[in-house]
Amino acid sequence: MSHNAYILLSIVVGLGAATQLAMLGAMGRGRGAYEATWISIVGTIGGLAIVLVVRSFRGDAPNFPAPLDNGWPFALVVGLCAIALVISMRGLEPYLAFCGLFATAYLLSVGFAVPRIGAALFLGAATAGTLLGSAVYDHIGIFGNDVHEATLQRAGGIAVIFLGVVIVRAAP
Repeated sequence: MSHNAYILLSIVVGLGAATQLAMLGAMGRGRGAYEATWISIVGTIGGLAIVLVVRSFRGDAPNFPAPLDNGWPFALVVGLCAIALVISMRGLEPYLAFCGLFATAYLLSVGFAVPRIGAALFLGAATAGTLLGSAVYDHIGIFGNDVHEATLQRAGGIAVIFLGVVIVRAAP
């Protein structure tokens, strides 16, 4: 994959981070900040465990010492996370349970992209995507969050961040 593809991946992952932020805000409003964080972390762990189970059952065992060198312990983690999410999500919109999967994608993309494009470029591109997505979500008040209208000044700030990504990419 080319540098530009990894930069695009980083921006897309940043958009996912914006979605996670908006979902956390909605859960925080409905349940509380600590509880929203719990739900997100359980979803993140469960999402990563699913990835490890799928990889293991496809013949690509996790590179851990026994007994974590196969998918079965991670399948148990998936089950425990599913139970914890079902209990924790009572009274909240069910789609908010997927909040943690955005963190799983973000963390996995760090492992793929940073060795190839560097931490500065990854973080700049992910931040640009997060800021862009967050501004759009603020403008529409997604997930019942407060509306913060888009303005020319906000758009200018986002453009500056994207310009920073271009400058970091062009640097030797």
